[in-house]
Amino acid sequence: MCDKLLLTENHYICRRKIDNRNKHNTIMKRMILSLTAMFMVLALAAQSVYDFKVKDRKGNEVSLNEYAGKVLLIVNTATGCGFTPHYEPLEAMYKEFRDKGFEILDFPCNQFANQAPGSEDEIHEFCTLKFGTEFPQFAKIDVNGETAD
Repeated sequence: MCDKLLLTENHYICRRKIDNRNKHNTIMKRMILSLTAMFMVLALAAQSVYDFKVKDRKGNEVSLNEYAGKVLLIVNTATGCGFTPHYEPLEAMYKEFRDKGFEILDFPCNQFANQAPGSEDEIHEFCTLKFGTEFPQFAKIDVNGETAD
């Protein structure tokens, strides 16, 4: 099913209608593309993800080596954007696979149109109350520019 958008007399593009059933699939596809790009950057830097040290939401240093041997999904999130519903399928995935060595590591970022303006505690409370998230959430990071973490 699609809406045809006429470009010329003989050419058109098909714009697919997105309904509620595939809305989460679209969000997940975009997240996977973003994560793939992030992992490509890590590979180019010739470092293991386990070499990195990050800050938890309380400001304590955490070595990602603590997660060695687990499957990691590292996500960059914002609580005030159109993709905020991504927390729901992320939490469902976490609940399904966490007992099998799967971890989601959540790194909020406020660099894009101030879409994660709260403190780490406010963001954590929002995610916990609204989406029931249980996966680890870390301190806000900058993902690009000179201040990138």
